[in-house]
Formats: sequence, structure tokens, C-alpha cells
Amino acid sequence: MLSYRLREAMDIRKKTQEKLAAETNVSQSHISRILNGEREPTVDIAMRLAYALDVSLDWLCGMPPAPDAMLAPDEGELLDSYRAIEGKAARTIALNVIREMGGLK
Repeated sequence: MLSYRLREAMDIRKKTQEKLAAETNVSQSHISRILNGEREPTVDIAMRLAYALDVSLDWLCGMPPAPDAMLAPDEGELLDSYRAIEGKAARTIALNVIREMGGLK
């Protein structure tokens, strides 16, 4: 489960093994072995991976999200759309539009 969740988080955050390795001080080859299910990370490494990918350690290890963390379908669609936007400038524009509509403070 951890290897699947790690790959999912890397895809969502658009992080390569090399970039994640640099951010966590874990070798790219070790990350590759975790992704391939050949190794299980230590708690310390799992914590560094979760932090770098901005996910909870519980989620990375396969626990379901807490009930209050669940999104409504339209919220999930909005989040997916935001994550699909390429480039910082385009994301800034999207956030500004939402702010203007009164959705963000």
C-alpha cells in the first residue's frame, strides 16, 4: 500500500524520484526500491517522504482519510482542476478568481 500511495502522491505533486530524493536526503535508488515494493521505509524515512509530499503519514501508510477530511464531489473536482493547472502564474490567477468570488480570505 505504501508504494502505491507514494507513487500517487508523487504524481499529484509532480515530483520525480530525483527531486524527492534531494528534498528528503534519501537516495533515489532507495526511493525506487520503495516504489517497487522491494523495501519498506523506516519510520524516519516515511515521515520525511510524507512531509516532502505534503501528505499525512497515516495516509501514506494506507490509512483512510479522516471523515472530516473527505471532500464533497464538487470540492474534489475543483481541487483536481487546480492541481491540473500548469505554472505558478496560472494557479495564482485561479486563486485570485476564487478570492474575488468570496471563496478565500
